[in-house]
Amino acid sequence: MKFVVVAMILGFSAWAEAKLNVVATTADVGALVEAVAGNKVQLDTIAKGTQDPHYI
Repeated sequence: MKFVVVAMILGFSAWAEAKLNVVATTADVGALVEAVAGNKVQLDTIAKGTQDPHYI
């Protein structure tokens, strides 16, 4: 019984440390997300800095 409880605690702690997937529309919003969240997120941006997001 103790083994099951310890395994559950270890399993949940590993799950809680997983990075959150975030998608930002522009590079500016992506920079803001990186400044706030740091290395706790996996960030993807849709538009690059030189692209107009209205025409993607």
